[in-house]
Amino acid sequence: MSVILGQSWSPSAGIRLEGTALEVVTSTQSLSVLAGPGAGKTEILAQRANFLLSTGSCVPPRRILAIAFKVDAARNLADRVAARCDPSFSSRFESLTLHAFAKRILDQFREALPSEERPTPDYNIFSPTAAICNQFQQSVVAEIPWVMNYNNQSLNDLVRSESHGGLFPEQDGREVVRKAWWKYCIPSSGRSSLTFDMVMLLAIRILRSRPTILGALRQTYSHVFLDEFQDVTTVCDVHAPSIFQLQRSEVDLRAVK
Repeated sequence: MSVILGQSWSPSAGIRLEGTALEVVTSTQSLSVLAGPGAGKTEILAQRANFLLSTGSCVPPRRILAIAFKVDAARNLADRVAARCDPSFSSRFESLTLHAFAKRILDQFREALPSEERPTPDYNIFSPTAAICNQFQQSVVAEIPWVMNYNNQSLNDLVRSESHGGLFPEQDGREVVRKAWWKYCIPSSGRSSLTFDMVMLLAIRILRSRPTILGALRQTYSHVFLDEFQDVTTVCDVHAPSIFQLQRSEVDLRAVK
């Protein structure tokens, strides 16, 4: 299907846009949209994708990436874009959760990690329950007696934190525990097991250490949408800045409750 001129574009059938909403959808600027539940933010994102794809503002073969925190939100936006756009256009729209995007980076570029930080290709993803944390503590208590000072929450906070400059740069008691945890999850032999936070950290490690991979992502996506941004704020404060090291002009819309 051929593209249309921007001034000739109109919203999808049955969708009415006017005033500020129309300005947002057709804007050439990076924008944040703040509105209450049910105000139509997701539809604005869908129409924004329709506009960018239909008018050629997202030039083939580049794509649009939409990131959400909840699976339902990512799926809802993908379904809307598929319903609003010609299939030849909507095929260049990707809607993923933040964790799914991080996992994609890890799965595609796992070999870029140092051997001691590289999980096995068939790694398992798990939630760090109290029982698992206790098993870890018991496995290392002989070498690290102070590991028993951590409760489940404080241990989770420690092992999922990102150390500046890499995964293991500090040389103190906390770092010894963190290193032991990562070795416990990524043993020298056998299948690796990762938490979602570890997946996120490894994806960040890849992007920070391999500028060519970050550059490839920038070339792949011309625009990035952050849907329901209030749901990813906490995660983004810790992890996402590195994942979204895209140029400011490439971040088009944040839909915030």
